[in-house]
Formats: sequence, C-alpha cells, structure tokens
Amino acid sequence: MLHLHGVLMSIHDKGVLLTGKPASGKSENALALLTRGHQLVADDAPLFFKKSDQWVGKASPTQRGLLCVRNLGLIDVIQLFGQRALHDEIALELIIALDNSVHEVAPQRLDLELVSKLFDSMTLPTLTLPIATSHNVAILIETAVKLAFMPKSAKIEQVLE
Repeated sequence: MLHLHGVLMSIHDKGVLLTGKPASGKSENALALLTRGHQLVADDAPLFFKKSDQWVGKASPTQRGLLCVRNLGLIDVIQLFGQRALHDEIALELIIALDNSVHEVAPQRLDLELVSKLFDSMTLPTLTLPIATSHNVAILIETAVKLAFMPKSAKIEQVLE
C-alpha cells in the first residue's frame, strides 16, 4: 500500500494525481474539474495498491465522495454533482504537480515537460505545471492530460526546428 498526498481524479478517463504544496489549489481545481464533467476518486490522501504492473488508487471508506475545499469546507460530491461525479478506483497514469510559487508575471508559454519519477520501482510520468492567479488552471490541467497521452504534433515539431 502506498500513500501519496494529493487529489486523485479521472480526467479524460486517465488517472491523474494533482499534487502540490498546501494552498496550491489542488482541491479548488478538482472542484472546477468536477464542474467540467470529470470525476473525483479521492481527496487528500488516496490509497494506492499494486495491481499487476500499475498503481491503482481509491479513497478510504471514510473519505469516499468528500472533497475539502479551502473557504468552503467539506463538500459531498455526490450530493452536489450526482453519482456520476465519483469514480471508485483508477490506475494512476499521470502526476501533475501544481507549482504556485510563480508570483511575478506568468511565463509567455507553458513548456509541458514530462519527467518520470520512481515510486516503489515503478516509473510514472510527472508534469510540473506553474500556475498564477490569472491562469484558468482547470483548462490547463485538462489540456496537459490530453497532451501527455497523444503523440507530438508534426506541425509543431516543424515550427520548432
């Protein structure tokens, strides 16, 4: 069993763990993603267990369906969004680390660079997403998940050469 701090969600049918320092916006962005039709698996401390060659995450029975959002408190996800907003368990496929240490002007473009991190002899793609208050982070997260699982654009590669 493995415990990783963050919010585990199903985004575009991919298991994505949102991590970051306290007050980096993990739960607030999970709430925004729920309003956009994605699903919560677990808030705060998802439980991960190995299933064949992947880590599968779920919520503890006492925290299942609950999301703790700064300034709002505990939210019952099923009461607010319905049963469809909750996913029982999902294989962890991507970690997105929210970095809110950017206090100056936001960068002109976000360079999405996936790196692999080792968790108990298993590597997982990880993306650090610098965020600022002017960013619509939920849309950035959705797009980053899509980009992480699709081949690089030949058109973009041609322009960058």
